[in-house]
Amino acid sequence: MRKVHRAKKADLSLIEITCPIIDSEYPFITNKDGSFDWLANEFMMEYSGGVNIYGIKPVCSTIVAKSRSLTRFLNYIESKAETPILLTKIEDTTIFNYVKYLQKYYPNDEATIKKHVRSALQYLIFVQEKHKELFLITSEEKSDKKYQVHIKFVKYSTPTYINEYIEHDSIKYLGTYDADVEMVSDDQLFHWLDAIHCTKEHPNPSEGIILRWEAITYLLDATGSRINELYDISRESIKSIYSPLKDADEYTKLENIPILKGKYKGKCRAVEIPNATIQILMSYINFIEEEFPEMKHDKLFVNIKNGKPLKRNYLKNYTANVVNKSKYSVLLKNISNHSFRHRFITLNVAEKLVQIAKLGIMTNMLSVAMNATRKLTMHASNDTLSTYVQLATEYNSKKYSIPLGINSPHRLVLTRVVNLVKSYQQGMIDSDLFAQDVSKIIDKTFS
Repeated sequence: MRKVHRAKKADLSLIEITCPIIDSEYPFITNKDGSFDWLANEFMMEYSGGVNIYGIKPVCSTIVAKSRSLTRFLNYIESKAETPILLTKIEDTTIFNYVKYLQKYYPNDEATIKKHVRSALQYLIFVQEKHKELFLITSEEKSDKKYQVHIKFVKYSTPTYINEYIEHDSIKYLGTYDADVEMVSDDQLFHWLDAIHCTKEHPNPSEGIILRWEAITYLLDATGSRINELYDISRESIKSIYSPLKDADEYTKLENIPILKGKYKGKCRAVEIPNATIQILMSYINFIEEEFPEMKHDKLFVNIKNGKPLKRNYLKNYTANVVNKSKYSVLLKNISNHSFRHRFITLNVAEKLVQIAKLGIMTNMLSVAMNATRKLTMHASNDTLSTYVQLATEYNSKKYSIPLGINSPHRLVLTRVVNLVKSYQQGMIDSDLFAQDVSKIIDKTFS
């Protein structure tokens, strides 16, 4: 395995005209046999400004980070082939596989993945310039030579300068989300809700804890809010829109939902919420206000023992603790608070696509759907929503997808029924057990 070594207080005066007088460590790369990797170090010297300004711009810490990124790529290539780097057949597919390799180490950080891939491509460009006979990498769209890796140089400008970056198909469609775009399915929502009944976090959950868990879950699902934004939704904002005479499927607008991230940070948005969800929230609110009538704050999520507001960081980590300590920890291992935001956006895009299709509007169908959803979620542009189009299309094409437009509490009832039907059709349960379970669902729903 190749390694990066750092020379402490290195005397570089022999190779540079201007030597920075700072206490830094300068990296150099060795091959897996311990020998000096001349090509890799030559690239690092060029990247670092050459012999005239090595270590001045970029600074030493950046050079170290670059050398580590390069070493990671070279070690990956060598792990896939016995031959040295110059003789290894690196192709576009190799870069795609390298992205998959990086995703294991940076599952929620696509910006870092792009940096590592662009560092690797930058090195391949350097190798190509030194060894033109390789036909290793090119930015030419059409060429009479058969190059192995194909890239593009994309230019962008600011008011003060024009710059460019390397683009490759393997990273072109990687998003910039904080988390993977993993939406909560109806089945996962059912398991998530049930987790409070089988978690070591609460071996014997009280009524208040169960109601609070349901309130957190249904509010995440109904608003598409980030967990930090959920924290700032008040009890009064819920009580002000509650109408006990409304039908469960009627919707009421919840306003002043804070936006704490992105282009519209500091502003608020509004979302239509089904009355069925508002009723669940009110059950929780009524419980805590009866338990703690002396509360002098308007926070929604409180400590069930004393009525004091939960701390923001506690709420953020609380759901993970409940789920990870439950029997559903494996089934829900890729699901987080943020996954509910992905679910909210995906289902809204899916619903808009169905509505537009029924109207017979096919031109710019995706743009229309994304525009409508963007106004709801306050995304900066359609580009940030494009990932959800595929998820929405897949959802609409599933055989057993619950029809869109049905509120979440009712979706869960239908999800349980659909799962029972699947089990019965697959011979996993007999007709008597099927009838008993359906009867239980009906009793619980209408009790």
